[in-house]
Amino acid sequence: MLIRQKLMLSAALSIGALVAMFGLQLYSGKTQVELALAAQTVVELERDMLELRKDEKDFLTRSDMAYVQGHAQHAAELKNKLSTISQVFEEYDMPLAPLNRFESLLGQYLTLFSEVVTLQQQIGLTPKSGLYGQLREAVHNVETLLKEHNKPELAVQMLQLRRNEKDFMLRRDASYLEKFQQTLRSFDSTLDGSDLSPDVADEIRRLMTDYQVNFEALFNKEKEFGLGKEDGKMGALRTVIDQAEQATEEIAGIIQTLQSRTRSIVQLMEASQRQGGESAEQAASAGTMLAQINQDVTNIMDMSTQIAAAIEEQSSVAAEVNKNVVVIRDIAEESSHAAMANAKASDDVRERAEYLQSAVSQFRVS
Repeated sequence: MLIRQKLMLSAALSIGALVAMFGLQLYSGKTQVELALAAQTVVELERDMLELRKDEKDFLTRSDMAYVQGHAQHAAELKNKLSTISQVFEEYDMPLAPLNRFESLLGQYLTLFSEVVTLQQQIGLTPKSGLYGQLREAVHNVETLLKEHNKPELAVQMLQLRRNEKDFMLRRDASYLEKFQQTLRSFDSTLDGSDLSPDVADEIRRLMTDYQVNFEALFNKEKEFGLGKEDGKMGALRTVIDQAEQATEEIAGIIQTLQSRTRSIVQLMEASQRQGGESAEQAASAGTMLAQINQDVTNIMDMSTQIAAAIEEQSSVAAEVNKNVVVIRDIAEESSHAAMANAKASDDVRERAEYLQSAVSQFRVS
């Protein structure tokens, strides 16, 4: 294979590689965009989780069911975003375990929050609803009877029971249940020793039994709800939230890792593309140089032909000159022989002339 053909093949391969890398670059660019959107969606997941916590806190603080509706709306939005991220994870074959764990934890959280809402409704969203309302009604009925029959000593103990009740509600301390029961026993003892009629005393006992049952029911519901931050449904809710936040961070870490790898691949392809472009340019330049070399060789061959023709012509001229030189030499030799013959003839003539002169001198008259 000629060098020119090799260079042309190299250029073609370089161009093909550039086209392939351009396609890969487009795909990598699409991947980067989708991963960036997924990363943004994860950030929105974290924001939606904060919105859920805000709705939760607002509900617990204000006992307003409107926040439960807002909580459900934010949960629906979060699920949609979770579905979007799941599609990206499946498309790029990323580990689904953190995503599945987050989805499971989200389900647990929503279930726990629903149970918390139900408990709060049973306890009472307002002072007149739920167990709060039942306690209020029972106390009001007892206080009315005590007031009607003018029993201040029982009214004082009733106030102490209300104080134990309110202290428990404010401080959420289980010790107030025991204090409540002690005060109730003291109330019963005072009631037994009072001069109230049996019918009135029995009615008060019935109302106090309802009051006690309702307070113990309230205590049990509050305990199930969670007396401390780490107790009951609220403790479980907090644990699930912490685990969900960890899962969210893990999801974000996976996406960031893939983004980093994709950026590295893109940078490598860009470097390869630049090198391929340089190689193609070098091959094209080498082809141009080779064409110039071919032209120069052709020119040299033409000049060599001309020189050979000139040399051949000079050889012919030299041969003619040599031939003429031989002719001239022969003529010169003939001329030399003729000159020598003439010289010899001159000598003969001179000798004869001298002889004649000598002969003539003999006949001179003296």
